[in-house]
Amino acid sequence: SELHKIADALREKHGMDVIDTDSIECVWHETWTETLAPYNDARDRNGLPRTAYNFTIDQMRIIEDKLVEYEAKYSSSKWTDNPQAQDLVWNFNHYLLELREELAEMEANPPPTEAPNANYADELVEWYNSKGKGNRYDKGKVQSMGIWDLIKHFYD
Repeated sequence: SELHKIADALREKHGMDVIDTDSIECVWHETWTETLAPYNDARDRNGLPRTAYNFTIDQMRIIEDKLVEYEAKYSSSKWTDNPQAQDLVWNFNHYLLELREELAEMEANPPPTEAPNANYADELVEWYNSKGKGNRYDKGKVQSMGIWDLIKHFYD
């Protein structure tokens, strides 16, 4: 099982205490059957639908780069005799296929660019005035400081 693979991989790590193989299925079974809400397929009914949680194109590319990196690492000669590493390679390749299909679809149909917010500059001024000492760079005050010609473009 996948739990055994994870446990076997962790057993080789310094400082990791992993229960014995015979106990893994028992612990999993008891955890699953004694949970307060087993088989809770409606656990997200008050939140957004699963389809609302999407990665951006840039995030997908970062994920793809990491998968390629790890696939190359665990495909190297150092790992060819390690069954867990080969399982990882298989999973990385499988996920890469899915990810690349989804990424190609995203690139073919990119999300629309948001319209500019006409109130953005006013919101920035309001935010800035709410911080620290308030608006110590008031236009009238700055105009009287003798540096107006150098910075007036910031006030347009």
